[in-house]
Amino acid sequence: MARQKSVSPMKDAKPIKSSTLTQRDSLLLPVHFLLLTLAFTRWEFGGPWGVSAMMIGFPMLMYYLWICLWFYDGRLVVPTSVDGIKPFIYDMWTHIRDVSSSPFGRPSGKNTIVSPRFPFV
Repeated sequence: MARQKSVSPMKDAKPIKSSTLTQRDSLLLPVHFLLLTLAFTRWEFGGPWGVSAMMIGFPMLMYYLWICLWFYDGRLVVPTSVDGIKPFIYDMWTHIRDVSSSPFGRPSGKNTIVSPRFPFV
């Protein structure tokens, strides 16, 4: 029996010359490359959606825990009903706004975080 040679699909492949590409082909090559890259990429942390959720969720969690610590003596507070979700979120935002000196709100004069002796710490 004669032994057959293994045929590689890349054996007869030739490089693409820029003269053989049409304008449409040259526009679609980056898109095809991007789609292939995304299709065979293994994402960590859930990919772009997961990382975006963490970038939004973790600061919100830190603000929530800070509010619970400073304004509710460390008790975790939650809305009591579905109708109470909107006032709950408004109360959380009010706590942040009243203490913040950022563009989101004006300082209220009652500084609960920084000691009056060291206002620029």
